[in-house]
Amino acid sequence: MDFLPRVINALVSLHPPHSLTVHFPIAFSALGVLLLALAWWRREECLERSAFLVMALTAIATLVAGAVGMRDNLVRYGGQAPFAATKVVLAVVLLLLSVGLVLVRRRQTGVGWNTNPMLFYLIAFGVCFGLAGVLGFLGGAIVWGF
Repeated sequence: MDFLPRVINALVSLHPPHSLTVHFPIAFSALGVLLLALAWWRREECLERSAFLVMALTAIATLVAGAVGMRDNLVRYGGQAPFAATKVVLAVVLLLLSVGLVLVRRRQTGVGWNTNPMLFYLIAFGVCFGLAGVLGFLGGAIVWGF
């Protein structure tokens, strides 16, 4: 009977909520790069469309993880978490890039298989994954140190 309230307390009070959300932008951006690379290689429209949807999820997950991270910084670190300013800047860049990719792709549904647009999308998705990875590393450095 006491188990469920303890789990809820652990999720809300004991453990930072940011740690529950931070893995989604990393996973989604990695999946987006993989799907887009496979779409380009196999010339599969379905894979490219899936990469687009995953990039939309990356943008949403980045927004959620960023908001919860700012809350955790204020609550747990009194606004003085290490690398906080750097993480905010990188998260905003990731958010803008992922939202920008989604908006551009939404307007231009037929990306085509010629090298220029697909290579641009692949590089941009890769940059999103790199940003998410650096953000994850800096978050780990806050918790575990270098």
